[in-house]
Amino acid sequence: MSAGSAERLILASGPAARVLGRILKCPVIDRTRDDSGWSWPQLKPAAERQLVLVVQPLAGTSQVIRWHGQAWECPGTQDLSCVIFGLSDGSVRELAQRDVFGRLGADDVSSFEEWSNYVALVPERRSLAELLAQMSALKECMVDTWRGHARTASVVPVLSRAICAHDLDGLRKIVPDAAQRDWDAVCPHSDAKRIREFLQTVTSGITPDWEEGDSILASLSPKA
Repeated sequence: MSAGSAERLILASGPAARVLGRILKCPVIDRTRDDSGWSWPQLKPAAERQLVLVVQPLAGTSQVIRWHGQAWECPGTQDLSCVIFGLSDGSVRELAQRDVFGRLGADDVSSFEEWSNYVALVPERRSLAELLAQMSALKECMVDTWRGHARTASVVPVLSRAICAHDLDGLRKIVPDAAQRDWDAVCPHSDAKRIREFLQTVTSGITPDWEEGDSILASLSPKA
């Protein structure tokens, strides 16, 4: 089915989203106060939804990746498409260097171009007519399919298993990949900082602070 039949929601990170919400006549959803995700209201189950993520031009690449990833957690949704609107030309170029899950130089193909049937990057200078044209051209992707790819792309499941089992050898094996991960694209900055600091303690001959690892695991579990 086309995106034109999908229920639309605006995900807001600035005042422009309110204007767009009035133009498109659809609800606007804001961030949580602690920046841990979107403030999802009580949504009725829907077969298809299209989310329009409106970002400020100066939003960092990690922020956009994280906000976009959290959009796919939209409750009660079976199939989903997403439009990221308001990006600067520089941000579009930066995002093109990453895959849709925030990784740099990934071996498998998960680029924004590969997902362009379901995810659109729309620069801020595009007209409303151009935005609507791109929105209408999108198809919906099964949310379960997206989440499966996200789990595969992430080192979180492997890292979580090693920490949960207090498996030092397993932890040391995953550290090189985990250290290259853009954790700010996965979780709030405070958690990302703790993860990076914990990974730095995993060195030869030194046992890491497993209590800190268990605490980190608790913060990662909802996204694993």
